[in-house]
Order: sequence, then C-alpha cells, then structure tokens
Amino acid sequence: ISGGPMYYIEKGMGSRFKWLAIVFASCGLIATFGGGNMVQSNSMVIAFTDQFATQKFYNDTPLSKIKNGEKPGKIDDTKFVIKTCDGRIIEIDISQTKTVGGFLSAINNHPENMSHAIMAEIAIDRNSIEFTDLTDGKHGFTLASSNGGKLVQNLGFVNDDGNINKLSNGKISTVMPENIILKAILGVTISVIVGMVIIGGIKRIGKVASKLVPVMSSIYVAGALFIIFWNYDRIADSFYLIFKHAFTPTAATGGFAGATVLYAITWGVRRAAFSNEAGLGSAPIAHAAAKTKEPVREGLVAMMGPLIDTLIICTMTALVIIISGEWTGNANSSVLTKNAFNAGIPYFGSIIVSIGLILFAISTAISWSYYGDRCAEYLFGRRAIMPYRWIYVVALFVGAVVRLEFVWNFSDITLGLMALPNLIAIIALSGVVISLTKDYFSRKHVRTN
Repeated sequence: ISGGPMYYIEKGMGSRFKWLAIVFASCGLIATFGGGNMVQSNSMVIAFTDQFATQKFYNDTPLSKIKNGEKPGKIDDTKFVIKTCDGRIIEIDISQTKTVGGFLSAINNHPENMSHAIMAEIAIDRNSIEFTDLTDGKHGFTLASSNGGKLVQNLGFVNDDGNINKLSNGKISTVMPENIILKAILGVTISVIVGMVIIGGIKRIGKVASKLVPVMSSIYVAGALFIIFWNYDRIADSFYLIFKHAFTPTAATGGFAGATVLYAITWGVRRAAFSNEAGLGSAPIAHAAAKTKEPVREGLVAMMGPLIDTLIICTMTALVIIISGEWTGNANSSVLTKNAFNAGIPYFGSIIVSIGLILFAISTAISWSYYGDRCAEYLFGRRAIMPYRWIYVVALFVGAVVRLEFVWNFSDITLGLMALPNLIAIIALSGVVISLTKDYFSRKHVRTN
C-alpha cells in the first residue's frame, strides 16, 4: 500500500527499510502485553480517573506521596491533553474520508504513546530527550540520531504533530484564494506573531492564544455534533460506508473519481501518525515537564490525547464530511472541511473552521518551538537555541507559499528516519517500562476528595 513513512523511504532508498515496520509493530506489542495488561483498552477508565480526580496511593515508596506541593515538573498534565487535541481540523485534507484511518490506527498507537510518556517521567533531570541515558550510556549514538531527526523536523519544515510550520500556514492558505500575495501576507503575519513570542518574549500573545484554543475547540466539536445529530438518520450509513469499503476498492464520482476508499484510509493512517505522534519520541518532551511523581500515571494521561484527537475529533470530522456529501466533490484539504461544515451550518460553518485554523496554527506553532529548543540545546548547547528560533520563524513564512503535497511527502520521509532510533531506545528500555507498569497496577487506588 502506498502512503506513509515507509512508502516514501522505500521509494527513495529501495526496500531496505521494510524491517522498520517490524520494529514499530514490536514496540506496540511490548507496550500492549508486556505489563500483562492491555493498557490502551483496560486502563482507559483509570486514565480518566487519574486525570480528573485526586488519587492517593498507599505504598511505602516515595511515589505514593502525591501532593500538589511534592510533584516535580512545571506544568499541569491537563494542559498537555489540551495541547495534544488542538488543531485537529488541520489534519483533514484530500477529498476523501481518509481521516477515519485515524479511527483505526489510534488503537494501535495508544500503547506506544504511553511508553514514551513513561520514559519521559523517569528520565534524568526530567528531560525526555535524555531517557536513553537510563541504559548506562550504551545508546548514545541512538540518542543523538533521534534528537537530530527531531531537530530537522522542528526546524520549521514539518513536525510529527502535523500542525505547525509549513503545515499550519499551508493549511490556512488552502482556505484562502489562490493568490501568492495573500499567502505571503499570511506567512509574514503568523511569522511575526510567533516570533514576538518565542524570540521577543512577549508571552501575553501565547497566553491569549492558549485560552482561545479550548474555546474554539469546544465550538468546533459542538458544531460537528450538531451536524451529526441533526442528520442522525445518516450516521449508520456513514459508518457502513467506512467499514464496508475500508479495504475494498470502490468506484467513485466527482472529485473522488479515480480514487478508492482504500486510498482514503491509507491517507488517514498517514495523518494519524501526525495526529498522535506515536513512535516518534516527541510526546515525552512535553510530558516530562508535567507535575506528577507517577510515571505510569502520566503515561495513562498521555493515552487520552490519541483517544480524544484521533478517535473522537477526527472521526467526528470524517462523519461531517461524509454526511454532507462533500467528500465526492472537488474540494481538497481544509477547504473540504470548511465546505462540509458550511453545508451543515450555512454561513457559520465556514467561519468556525477558518477562525479555528488560524488560532490552532498560531498556538501550536508557539508550543512546538519548545520541542526544537530542547533538541537544539541537547545537540549543540544553549547557544544554538536562538539561531534555531530564527530559522523556525523564517520557515513559518515558507510554509505559507509552498505546495502542501511537498510538505506531506517530505514529512513522511523524516518521520520514518526519526522513528527508528527512537523505537530502538523504546525496546532497550522495555524492561523498565514493564516493571514500572506492573508496580503501578499492583498498588491499591483509593479515591479521595
């Protein structure tokens, strides 16, 4: 099947990298069954409980002392769930129902995301980039390679969240007229705004954006639910279409002519890699700063991100697109989502998508600059941070004017190359992860007020 990191790696280098898929699958199996518990399915209730309620763990170990004043880290883990889920409408592209590929792939990606978060929490100095140091320095080259790949992705060309840099601006530009001048103006505007925050230190802009994003996300979800339930009689038919033709070539008409639902699902799986970052080593950079003393607990919280953004939000968007009938038209990229919402909510639907794209792009671009900061500092020292930020800001402008297809293809290549060293480190640390997971679930959970 064409599409995805492996397709483009093989296309450029032959079939020598097919075994990377085996490594990826191995990590998923280890994370799923290694602890004797299918965490992505059996532990989701605990994840929600740990996220939204206070837990007290009776145990003699220091890990049991979970009080607000004793939690290391800088940021509440709730914010990471919000960050993970913003900007998901940016991933809806191509005039097919491919986003449902995220519905299928999220189940497989949960355990790997959990592994990343666990390793982030046990890392030296709470910096997830250094988690392979836990293997007594035996994987120094692997560590450097992984961070090198992350740095390339975060230089502004693309990232594994699929939202920022070229992707953010490129996505916004798709809902604007095909005018290079307007796209350039858009690129300059967003570059200046992000630059004022990450270079100029004007944090107020970032705070405002971070407060607006949850509001816009709620409006987006509410709009999608309204369209879905207003057309409740089409829900069953939509799911029937998805599952019946998921892996069967299907004749299509209009803008969908010449394509198949199989091709659509393939593209959905590709985009799911951007949506939940499984296997790429980026999530731990954020979760390592969370306020918690329980590494496994943070892993459970991390699983909520893929659940919400890929399984719920992307599926809702796919249903809106199918129900509206726009998936058979000529629209592409974010224009497809905008048209679908406008068909369901005349006049207001397109406004919701357009404004949401702008806010999501800005807020995500600001937050993702932090990932590149950590990689640049680890590889080259603190003096490399500011040059990286300048390159990052310039790349935001480039993203507004280049072809979006080029960005997707380039990003798929870098994703594959970035995943390999990270997956090797995951396997090397699998014993630590399994031990911590078993210990966590062996202790008694008692809910307190």
